[in-house]
Amino acid sequence: MDLMSSKPMRPLRSPATLLAAAVALVLVGAVGTLQARSAGSSGKGEAGQGESHGGPPVEVREGFVVNFVHRYYFPLGRWKLTGTPEEDFQELQHASLPGVILRVLVSPGSARPLDDEMKALRAKAAEDPHVHILMESRERQAGVLLAVREGKGSEPLAVLRTLCFNRGKDKYYLRLEAPADSYEKASRDFDAVFEDLKFEFRFKLPWKK
Repeated sequence: MDLMSSKPMRPLRSPATLLAAAVALVLVGAVGTLQARSAGSSGKGEAGQGESHGGPPVEVREGFVVNFVHRYYFPLGRWKLTGTPEEDFQELQHASLPGVILRVLVSPGSARPLDDEMKALRAKAAEDPHVHILMESRERQAGVLLAVREGKGSEPLAVLRTLCFNRGKDKYYLRLEAPADSYEKASRDFDAVFEDLKFEFRFKLPWKK
């Protein structure tokens, strides 16, 4: 699963990377808040009686991204769904911040403990020498990786933020990728998606009038 390339902490090699690290570390408090929300939200809400659905597994309904297979939804907000979304993977681009991407991935039936999953993400990260982890934090039900990726050629320095949590027998990953100069704004919209990610189909669905 190639959600994030990252490399264990070592001296960062360029002034630009050092600057990005300093900026990102200022945001540690925001990451901690998000992590706490994950721990509280990952077990919240049971997928009750949903509506019957014979169409695509993922649709945009009245401003909500709706996954009918894994039975979750979240407001589209400042994002736009791109490509052909699949039941286990959706990619969204920010509507006003070029180069900002949000990916939502589900790993069904993943029984690996969260700590082991975080180690696996770090091992995968080691394959890319251009990516450096700034921070990794864990709680019982949530893990967060914050990293920077050095630009290649004309590509800008990028900040990568991956959040992983368990729900039932599945693992969920939310990954933000943003140019360093857009990260702070993009991070707020990323937080908004996670805050409003719901698994409850028992009640009146918000896209129904």
